[in-house]
Amino acid sequence: MDFRVVCLLASLVVCDGATFPSGCTYQEYTKPIGVYTCDFTNASFPVALSSFSSPNPQRLKITFFNGNLVSSSVFSGFNAYDVSTFDTNYRASLEISCATSGTLGLSTTSFTDMTYIQELRITGCNLDSGIPANVFSGMQLDYLEIDKGIIASTDSASLTGLTIAKISTVPNPIGGFTIRNAQLTAGELAANFFSPLTSAVSITVDNANLINLTSGMFSSNTALQTINLSRNKFTKVSYNLFSGLKSLTSINMSYIDWDCTCTDLGFQHSLSSNYINLHGNIQCMTPTSYQCSVSGVFCYQWHQILFYFLLMIAFVASAISVFIVINVRRKMMQIIREIEAKKRKAFMKVKEALVRGRDGQHAPAATAMMGMKERKWIETTVP
Repeated sequence: MDFRVVCLLASLVVCDGATFPSGCTYQEYTKPIGVYTCDFTNASFPVALSSFSSPNPQRLKITFFNGNLVSSSVFSGFNAYDVSTFDTNYRASLEISCATSGTLGLSTTSFTDMTYIQELRITGCNLDSGIPANVFSGMQLDYLEIDKGIIASTDSASLTGLTIAKISTVPNPIGGFTIRNAQLTAGELAANFFSPLTSAVSITVDNANLINLTSGMFSSNTALQTINLSRNKFTKVSYNLFSGLKSLTSINMSYIDWDCTCTDLGFQHSLSSNYINLHGNIQCMTPTSYQCSVSGVFCYQWHQILFYFLLMIAFVASAISVFIVINVRRKMMQIIREIEAKKRKAFMKVKEALVRGRDGQHAPAATAMMGMKERKWIETTVP
């Protein structure tokens, strides 16, 4: 018999020494280890912190959720959680997983009792009322993820009051915000949506039906190191979308159908000049002549073209000048060698004449180079 099977004692269950409310389970031996899971359709809500023990519900998952999430109606007493009891091998986490086609109604009171958590995941939920203003206010997270489902709308203050940063006390800190496989009904995020996340080091919006990238979308996120915008429907990026992000080293924009005009591809210059790695080929869908081709060519502005043209002229002029100098020098050296050869030849003739004079012979008639004066000098000087 497997003694891990739960035993019902009144409204509480005891399993492997752990105590938790009816409708919840505790996983100690199977992954994920040490997680309390409460079925929204079976458990009695609100679940009270005091009904969990050995261990405390540091990691809690609510499954099959469908309805409005109001903290006081789902959680009771969690605002008194003793954070000194955290197992530092794990993040303090909360996951809300919805039933198939289930809705999750968020409001400013959704997480008021859960500000101690370090990781929040919302999975498979249709956020029909969107992500309202200040919904995560007061939370300090290492990681927040919205996976699958629908996001009907966002607000410029949706993330106001939320801090996302690497928490040094958790294992493998992330410091990230992620929307993945959750479809944005509006095709865009509200202006300044990410502005409060000044300490986040990674932002991912992957396969989220993101059509429009708003101006200044990341202008306040100066701590960002990585951005992932893969598998979305936008077709162009403004030249300065990533300007001012001094810590940014990597951008992933894989599987994007690009408009390949010089104006639309100008952002590549900004990335290369700031040593930012771009992951994902630039696959062109427009203009038609470029369709399905991979762009490997940078576009240049008129002043850059003029600069490169003048630089090429200067290079050609320099090459011609070097050629002329080398050619003139070569000819001059040839003339010098010829003069030296003639001098040596004349000197040898004079030397031979001197030797013959010592042997009682007269010097030969003057050469064309020495002239008559040279002959007379030889005759008077040789004994």
